[in-house]
Amino acid sequence: MVVSAQTKRFIKLQVLQGQLKTAREVHDKLMELRYRISYKTAINVLKSMNFFAAIKVKKPLLTAKHMKRRLAWAKKHQNWTTDDWRRVVFSDETKVNIWGSDGYNNLNLY
Repeated sequence: MVVSAQTKRFIKLQVLQGQLKTAREVHDKLMELRYRISYKTAINVLKSMNFFAAIKVKKPLLTAKHMKRRLAWAKKHQNWTTDDWRRVVFSDETKVNIWGSDGYNNLNLY
């Protein structure tokens, strides 16, 4: 079964909006839409719409510059008293992962 033009437009919109990020997700969505196609065919559908995959570049969690700045900050504040720290407002609005990310995607469509 060939994927219809309407379904291709739907898939393209989903990819552009970030709803589908990998070829596997596109394949799963097509299977959900009752297209009985192989994973390779799903990749070919993406290629026909000018979407290609690239392996994500791994970046260091912290650069040497970041580590140096954090150490300098810690040394500067290591002798603060409890009263000093009471004047600081901590915000939990920024999430920081120390050992990696919450999810793993090694391919991104573009």
